[in-house]
Amino acid sequence: MSIKSVIKEKSLGVLMHPSSLPDGSECGTFGDNAKEWIKKLSKHGIKYWQFLPLSPTDSNGSPYSSPSSFALNPWFLDINDLIEKRFIFVSKKEELGLSNSNKRFFNFDMANYISQDIGKYLLSAWEYQSEQRKINFNEWTKMNSWVEDYSIFMVIKEEFNMLPWWEWPIKLKQKNIVFLKEWVKKNNKEILIKKLIQWHLDTQWKSIKEVAKS
Repeated sequence: MSIKSVIKEKSLGVLMHPSSLPDGSECGTFGDNAKEWIKKLSKHGIKYWQFLPLSPTDSNGSPYSSPSSFALNPWFLDINDLIEKRFIFVSKKEELGLSNSNKRFFNFDMANYISQDIGKYLLSAWEYQSEQRKINFNEWTKMNSWVEDYSIFMVIKEEFNMLPWWEWPIKLKQKNIVFLKEWVKKNNKEILIKKLIQWHLDTQWKSIKEVAKS
């Protein structure tokens, strides 16, 4: 489909990655500021918001060499939304020890640390979530079959200090099924964290898209 067939008349757009939005602990998130940004664009007659890929980045921070074509970058997870909906059991973001960064540069290591910390809080609160929430989560994972392999892959990668898969132990890099099943059992909590993060990211991003449609 050509651009001309989609855009019927002259229009205006803005290129800005969500990471540039304010309010996040280290970078912009899929939170209220993303929705407010869309409302401002609409108010001023700007019809299009263009951004770079939303996928997880490589070790250099590039989304163009991502470990997944389907996953969303954990850096974009909005903590305030998780607290408000009681997916994390604290009353405000500051209790997590995460405050807005005043630095003039983006710290990739800090962004990863924050994502890992959020994941731990999500896991600790998960067993107390309602059965309906757990059903919704399980249905989502069934509809998004990629998340299982992605989560396992990322947990293995982190265990071996982010080395490329061809430098992993032979039973893992050759995907020995018997060995892998045992490994998954031992690391089921870490794998669950990855899945929960992707579920919440998908939910938050869909909410932003609904605002854009309206």
